[in-house]
Amino acid sequence: MVTLYKLDDPYEIKCSLHKDALCTQVLGISDITKWNPDFTRASWFLIKDNNEDVGFIFFRDISGSIITFHAGIYKKYRHKNTAKILKVCLDGIKAEVNCNLITTIDTQNIPALKVAEKMGFTILKTFKDIDRNTDIALLTE
Repeated sequence: MVTLYKLDDPYEIKCSLHKDALCTQVLGISDITKWNPDFTRASWFLIKDNNEDVGFIFFRDISGSIITFHAGIYKKYRHKNTAKILKVCLDGIKAEVNCNLITTIDTQNIPALKVAEKMGFTILKTFKDIDRNTDIALLTE
């Protein structure tokens, strides 16, 4: 059973992001020790499946009806119902809040783009990410 465990402690958030270098892969954070999580209109969660930590997800309220999210699944659990696990998380949030969900994914991260597609997301637009010297895809449901 997939559940979300709310993270309020910055140390817990850093630990969940540091595992498998998700801080770099998902959020582009090169040095997690110098970074602090944003709690302004943002909520951080540990994803659990059958009481095992399988990844993280965070949501940020952009407007009254648009929420952006970013998620990462730990390597040990990737390719094991990843799209289903994330979809359960997103459906749970949508059951609580009437909103549209959007996310961004590096266009070179083909596995993540395929997972998003399986969850029903499509690319709305791509744009240059100057900080990372890559292209980013904006996806929506």
